[in-house]
Amino acid sequence: MISPTLSIPGNPPSDLWVADLDPGWLETLAQEHDRVAVLADEDVHRLHGSCLGSLQERATHLVPPGEACKSFDQLQAALEFCATNGLSRGSLLITLGGGATSDLGGLAAALFKRGLTVAHIPTTLVGQVDAAIGGKTAIDMRAGKNLVGAFHMPRAVFADVRLLRTLPPVELQAGLGEVVKCGLLGGKEAFAQLERDAADLVAGDPDALRRAVLLGAGLKVEIVKEDPREQGRRKLLNLGHTFAHAIETCAGHGTVPHGIAVAVGLQMALRASRAKKILTDQALPERLEKLLRALGLPSNLDDLQLQKTPTTGDLWRAMAHDKKGAVGKPEFILLKDLGAAEWGVPLDQALVGELWNL
Repeated sequence: MISPTLSIPGNPPSDLWVADLDPGWLETLAQEHDRVAVLADEDVHRLHGSCLGSLQERATHLVPPGEACKSFDQLQAALEFCATNGLSRGSLLITLGGGATSDLGGLAAALFKRGLTVAHIPTTLVGQVDAAIGGKTAIDMRAGKNLVGAFHMPRAVFADVRLLRTLPPVELQAGLGEVVKCGLLGGKEAFAQLERDAADLVAGDPDALRRAVLLGAGLKVEIVKEDPREQGRRKLLNLGHTFAHAIETCAGHGTVPHGIAVAVGLQMALRASRAKKILTDQALPERLEKLLRALGLPSNLDDLQLQKTPTTGDLWRAMAHDKKGAVGKPEFILLKDLGAAEWGVPLDQALVGELWNL
């Protein structure tokens, strides 16, 4: 097996491969465990099940595509699957699908017998850049997104951009929303790289996509090494997410893809940063809007064309459940400059209402 691209220290370590997936790598990993099972998005399994090689023959549990799998019913079904197939703490669960699939599979692995090993094969750009990396797992509640979860670091993540070829355009755009977040946090050169690559990313160019995955995944691995349980710097990775999760909750989970909501959330965060006089580069919100447009992404609530536009009150109530803030007091990550941000910044409801209406 070739060396991983990036690794998070631990016992065992969490390794990330950004390369064309070789089924032999999975076989080698499987040999370290007493039993192997697969949890897969049913659509992805039909399209890409062959990437599992001989592991296609192992016990497989199929789940609904996308956010629909992140429910208590689906979690119970996944846990029953683990029990029926006799998995132990020495077993390996491999997930195949987007970020929702790795969220569900990772949580099931964290809970079953208080923890079995999990490895992810993310097949969406959101998954490869962000969701499958770093050990955050969750399902949704009616009150909010990702409210039930656990930290459970994967043994390995295999990011093969060839698996992105079958992504619907909207799912590619959703991944690009998370990539833009990483560009803002990564610094001036990271953001400039995305500006240069914008047209190629929209066209699905594999080299541009691989650069984007390395940018985003590299940033996340670097931060998670320092702060694995989100006690400090890892909070920066939630840039734009308090706004985005509120949009997703108000629209109905799965109505607005996560990365699409993040794109709007990023613009809201930059406007808030400017309003709070934290942002040093006053032109950055306009520069961000230009990049979002070039990537085919929305930059405000109207661009989402929701059937029913949430009121400021709706959005504020959704934010009040945000798991990163105190009770009823959402906290925000605001940007000072490219590569420099602050976490834990409070905003009052009046300012948030002004930002929504811009």
